[in-house]
Amino acid sequence: MKNLLICSLLSLAALTACGGEKAAEEKAAAGQTAAADAQDNANEGGETAAAKLGTAANAPWKSYQCADGKIAEARYFLENGKPAAEVKAEGVDLTLVFSDEGSNEDLNSFSNGRYTWNIGNEVGTDYYREHNGFLVAHEEREIMGEATLVDNIVVRNCEPV
Repeated sequence: MKNLLICSLLSLAALTACGGEKAAEEKAAAGQTAAADAQDNANEGGETAAAKLGTAANAPWKSYQCADGKIAEARYFLENGKPAAEVKAEGVDLTLVFSDEGSNEDLNSFSNGRYTWNIGNEVGTDYYREHNGFLVAHEEREIMGEATLVDNIVVRNCEPV
């Protein structure tokens, strides 16, 4: 009788564990489906920002008023089928490509490895309407005998005008 009770308890524990695994798998699958549905719904509402872009030759310039009285200008276009930005600020004129690695649900990032231009991702359908731009220069410096990557802000808090 004692062995039967132990076997029953072990069987119940195994079933519960398997049921928990299955519930976790179902929950993960539902989460993936919900994320895909949200992306589909966002795309159904209109074009993506990249879909609206043309060539550099016909891309208009957008002026930005930045902190400390600084000015930046940017234009957005497709380069080799990928979004790109040309940014002018503080004496530099840069062509930067869209960075999947640096971009997320909160910001759009354009980079060439040495400089990165970031703008918000609130509108999601038009780079020209995004706020809070900032340009960062990535420099390698020796600090305490070690080469370290340092980010220097060129312009910050840039708002479209």
